[in-house]
Amino acid sequence: EPIYSREVDGQITKTQLRRGPGRAAVRRAISGNDPKLAIATLTAVLRDAENNPQVGEVRSAAIQLGSMGPAAKEAIPALHALMKMGHCRAAAAYAAFQIEGLTPEQMKVLRAELNNRGEDSWAYEAARFLGEIGPQAAEATPDLAAALSLEGLSSAAARELPAAAARALGKIHSQADVAVPALTRALQKNDWYMQGVVSDALAEFGGDAKSAVPQLIKTIKTGERSAEVFAAYALWRIQGKDDPAIAEIAIGALRKAVASDDYLTSSSAAWRLGEIGPPAKA
Repeated sequence: EPIYSREVDGQITKTQLRRGPGRAAVRRAISGNDPKLAIATLTAVLRDAENNPQVGEVRSAAIQLGSMGPAAKEAIPALHALMKMGHCRAAAAYAAFQIEGLTPEQMKVLRAELNNRGEDSWAYEAARFLGEIGPQAAEATPDLAAALSLEGLSSAAARELPAAAARALGKIHSQADVAVPALTRALQKNDWYMQGVVSDALAEFGGDAKSAVPQLIKTIKTGERSAEVFAAYALWRIQGKDDPAIAEIAIGALRKAVASDDYLTSSSAAWRLGEIGPPAKA
C-alpha cells in the first residue's frame, strides 16, 4: 500500500522512511565514552531493521552488540525479533548467544542458516559462528560435516562454506565418528588451501582422528604448496607423540619444508617445529 508524504511529491516506499539512527549517529555513539548510549543507539538500528535496506548496517549493529556481552542485555528483544526476519538472522543469533548464553532457538536459527542454499545465503557465516560457540554447538556437527562436501557454489561468500565448516568442526571437536570421516574425505580434494584447513581441524581431535592418519601421510607426499606442512603437524598432534615411526614422518616432512624456497612454507614449518619442541631437535 503506498505511503504519501507532505514533504515530497508522489509516493515513497516504507524502506525510504528511516526511523532509526543514521550512520553518523552510530559512529558517534560507538566512538564515544558512553556504553549505554552506544547500546541504545545500536539497539535502535535493530528495531528499525525492517525499514533499513542497508543489511550491512543491521548486521554490524548486531555484531557490535554481541561483542559487548551481558552489558547489552537490553538489546535481547530486538535481537530475538531480528532472528525471525529474512536477513541477518545468523548474526542476531550469535549476538544473542554472546549476551544471554546459548538457547535452543539460537541453535535452530544457526542450523537453518547453515543449511540455506539460496543465492543470498550466509551459510558460511553461520558455520563460523557455530565454531565460535565451540563444543556447546555439538548438535550442528552433522550439518557442518555435510557442508564439507558441497561443490559448485555460486557466490564467493558461499564458496567459503566448506572451509568455514571444517574450521567449525575443529573448534567444536565433537562426534568424532561423524566429523573425522567427513574431514578425511575433504582432505582428498586437490586443493592445497582446503587441505590445510582440514588438517588443522583434524588435529583438534587428537587421538580420535587416527583413522585419518593414512590420508594425512598421503597429503604429505602429494600435497601442493604448504599443504604438507599442515598435514605433517596434524599427523604429529594426532599420533606422532606416541608413535616414533609416525613422529619420524611428521618431523621429517617439516624439516624438509623448512628448506623450501617459498618463504611462507618455510616459516610455517619452522614455527611448527618450534611448537613440537625438543622431539624436533635435529
